[in-house]
Amino acid sequence: MRPSSHRLDVNFGRIADGYSQYRGGFPLALFDRIESHYGATLAGQYVLDMGCGTGALANELAARHSYVTAIDLSENMIAQASRRAEREGVTVMYRCASAEATGLRQESFDLVTAGRCWHWFDRPKVAAEARRVLRKRGMLVICHFDRVRGADGDLVAATQALVERHNPAWAQAPPQRFGLGVGIYAQWLGDMREAGFGDLETFSFDVTVSYTHETWRGRVRSSGGVGGSLGPEAVARLDEELGELLSARFSHEPVAVTQRVFCAMGRRPG
Repeated sequence: MRPSSHRLDVNFGRIADGYSQYRGGFPLALFDRIESHYGATLAGQYVLDMGCGTGALANELAARHSYVTAIDLSENMIAQASRRAEREGVTVMYRCASAEATGLRQESFDLVTAGRCWHWFDRPKVAAEARRVLRKRGMLVICHFDRVRGADGDLVAATQALVERHNPAWAQAPPQRFGLGVGIYAQWLGDMREAGFGDLETFSFDVTVSYTHETWRGRVRSSGGVGGSLGPEAVARLDEELGELLSARFSHEPVAVTQRVFCAMGRRPG
């Protein structure tokens, strides 16, 4: 995945291990809802997953018997995704490639997906590329899975304040900052509309995710604003302070965090 030029520069390759270990996949209910909006089973469909990261979205699509090609700019992410697919017993064609210029054949996919990565792209270029590789009436599905910020005393808000203190640039780089709090991205509909997509739809739903202190610290270390953009010593200092914060204010385990799934979809005309 690659940020646009006005975004904070993040190296996802160096957090690939933690990303794979501490970032869970999307709730299974998301895939049921995608099928409902798509109007057909995902089995037998040709899918391109852009900015695939460690394969959480691509591998679940493959488990539903889609023929999946998945791309990411990071070789480390692709390696993690391939190992994950092998462990899960699914087949995905992983390759290093840019979402802005995939090099894939025109009109060769029924579905294009992008999970937790759209904000890192040159969005107009990627929307146009998605339309190019989609068959007529094919669907673009952009989905995100955000931690939802509640009151100022909650864990997400406290962690966000800690991250921004150690990495002030992250506070100026929405929406990829840690825990934006709303989790709804209406601007993505504009991206699709400008690229010529129609039949635009959105949906969202909330789930509760439980974290131990260890997994929350790992989740934070593997975020773009921490491990992806700070040096090892800075990451260690932040992690130590986060451990102290958890012990002092959130000593119970596991800690429940509300997270929001948001999905925007559109069809290529045909």
